[in-house]
Amino acid sequence: MKRATPLILAILLGALAAGAGIGIFLKLANDDRHRLAVALEDARTKAEQAVKDKQTIADDANQKVEEANAEVAKAQRVVENIKEEQKLMLAAEKLTKPPSYLLRNWSHAVSLSQGIGLSLPPDTGIESDTSAALTAVISGANAGVTGDMRWLSITPYDANREQEMLASFATSTGISYVVDGVLLTGKTGTMPGGGAMLVLRVRSSGVPTHLLWMKNPGTLGSGDGFKRLLSTLEFDS
Repeated sequence: MKRATPLILAILLGALAAGAGIGIFLKLANDDRHRLAVALEDARTKAEQAVKDKQTIADDANQKVEEANAEVAKAQRVVENIKEEQKLMLAAEKLTKPPSYLLRNWSHAVSLSQGIGLSLPPDTGIESDTSAALTAVISGANAGVTGDMRWLSITPYDANREQEMLASFATSTGISYVVDGVLLTGKTGTMPGGGAMLVLRVRSSGVPTHLLWMKNPGTLGSGDGFKRLLSTLEFDS
């Protein structure tokens, strides 16, 4: 028995050593698997991010191309509008400011909000001058007239408003003028209830800027009073 004891101890020690070695190996193997899993997850995340970055770059590039194309198209439209405006100006009637005796008792008005100056006939005045509209009304000797006193309105250009005004004519004729180097195009005619009216689009550098509506307040004088008033227009260039 005494002889077997050292042998048994040796076997036990060998088993313990082998077990310890296996434990260390298993721990190292587990650590390697963990590191590999982390590395794989990191690689997968980076790959997904690379795909997203690539798509983002592609989307940004496409957006920039679309924006550039839109700007080019816009510039082309402006060029075409300017060419059209130049042709219309050549064919339009040029209005020059009348001599002072034809504007006797007229008053000069300036609209800073609309960037426009003009002369108003007697017995009329400015009702309001805002960024939304310059409005003139009948006053003075004609103040007793009932109904809508407005006879002149100048507003920033509005295509829908223009169509509404043009549709209100009973009869109309196309007109175009050049005043102070600016093109005015539109129509003149009669209103359903009678009386003359005109609607004009003011254009500058190929772009509509203002919408002008006017009817005769009864004090524009003899001849073509509309042209007389329009010829006094001054535009802030």
